[in-house]
Amino acid sequence: FRATLYANTEIASFLRSNFVLYWSSERPVPRVTIDFGDGRKLERTTTGNSAHYVLDEHGAVLDVLPGLYAPVAFRAELAKSLQLASTVRRLDGEARVAAVIKFHEAGRADAARAFAAVAGTEYIRRDARLLDAGDIGPSAVQRAQMATMTKAAIEVVELARLGIDAGAIDPADVAQWATIGQRAWNIGLAPPPSGTPMQRVRRGVFVPKSPVVLDARSRALVQRLHAGPTGATPADSPEVATMLARLEQTIVADTALNQFRLRQQIRDFMIARRELAFERLNEWIYATVFHTPRSDAWLGLLSRTDFTGLPGDGVVMP
Repeated sequence: FRATLYANTEIASFLRSNFVLYWSSERPVPRVTIDFGDGRKLERTTTGNSAHYVLDEHGAVLDVLPGLYAPVAFRAELAKSLQLASTVRRLDGEARVAAVIKFHEAGRADAARAFAAVAGTEYIRRDARLLDAGDIGPSAVQRAQMATMTKAAIEVVELARLGIDAGAIDPADVAQWATIGQRAWNIGLAPPPSGTPMQRVRRGVFVPKSPVVLDARSRALVQRLHAGPTGATPADSPEVATMLARLEQTIVADTALNQFRLRQQIRDFMIARRELAFERLNEWIYATVFHTPRSDAWLGLLSRTDFTGLPGDGVVMP
């Protein structure tokens, strides 16, 4: 969030102007350390997930955005949350609850329609980068047909079709979820201006010219964090371009997965239970949606049904 959302110039201004920000931790995020034995270590976090809750002045939940969203989608969804907050401010009791439930019923239907509008679209599957306008829809089909007829294509075109059921698409299929996100929020799919450099590949490394998901401030912060103690890589290097392309594809994929699968689960629960209490809703989300219940102190990382060969499966207690 800090690098890809909060550092974004427009998002930072929007949040400061419209929300009172508060951060709370569900529990400490596990850290994994790999010691190479010569002083070098890799230290990373694992099994962490977060959600943005929009609360009213009484602390009741108005809306939830689970996981990471691309800046353009994050702002669009929060703008709707602000409209809801304005609506319920004049209401009390059951009328307020009914207005929130009506909002989520409409949001659930809108998301279903948005997904249906992109489902089944044919596109050219790409690895580790977002698509451009020529990779999706009729243009993609024409390119695939041309490659088949001429047998002289520069690259092998892998034509795919978006799934028609959000619940059946593998969460690990980053390319498909990213394409769904691009279609749903029109990210980088407008025809490029005349003279825009084409995407190119050099020694297997993608050097994308468009689309761009992160703004200049976010990109600069990402590059600083990416450099670390190993030293900065030149900003115009293929390695940095590839890293940013992969990151932006993953962000858009997460956005689509979070919006069309996870958020729909949360809406279903809120509508069915009429549940707006933060503590109960938060506990259910972490247990059922994020699959990290408080009852599992090891967050699924300690399986007692698999043999590791280590005493006590490598557990070290304080």
